[in-house]
Amino acid sequence: MTMMMMMMMMMMMLIMMTIFVKFEISCGSRYEYVVLGLLYLQVYPTTIRSLGVGVCNGMARFGGVITPFVAQVSQ
Repeated sequence: MTMMMMMMMMMMMLIMMTIFVKFEISCGSRYEYVVLGLLYLQVYPTTIRSLGVGVCNGMARFGGVITPFVAQVSQ
C-alpha cells in the first residue's frame, strides 16, 4: 500500500471511531468523553487542538449569553 492509502485508511478509521463515540455519548454513556479526549490528544497537533477548543469554548459562551434573550423573545 502506498503512504496515501494508509493515511486515507487511518482518517476513515478516525472518522468512524468519532461517529461511534458520538453515538455512544448521545445514548447516555459518559466514559467515551475520556476515550475521545485521549484519542484527540494523540491524533491532532497542539495548534489544531487549541484552535478547536477555543472555537468551541467561544460558541458555548456565545450561547450562554444569547440564551436569556431567546427565552424572553419566545414568551
